[in-house]
Amino acid sequence: MPDEFIGLAAVVLIFAIPIVAILAHHQQKMAKMIHGERPASLDALIGEVQRLRTEVADLKETVHANVLAAELSSVPPPLQDRLESKNDA
Repeated sequence: MPDEFIGLAAVVLIFAIPIVAILAHHQQKMAKMIHGERPASLDALIGEVQRLRTEVADLKETVHANVLAAELSSVPPPLQDRLESKNDA
């Protein structure tokens, strides 16, 4: 009976060690995820999105300036002088 128990205990230990290691590794990964540790690729993606937002804002500003310039060029000259004098004041 004790010989059978020693053999069974050895087999259980052989298989238990890798299972415990796998579970510990999984627990570490989940803890990192829960506590907000982001991978470097996510930080790079966030930086790219911020850069694109800035670029879109600059593009909007340029388009608005071009639209205003186009609208001013279609205004008759006497009215255009009055509009420009208001902008200077």
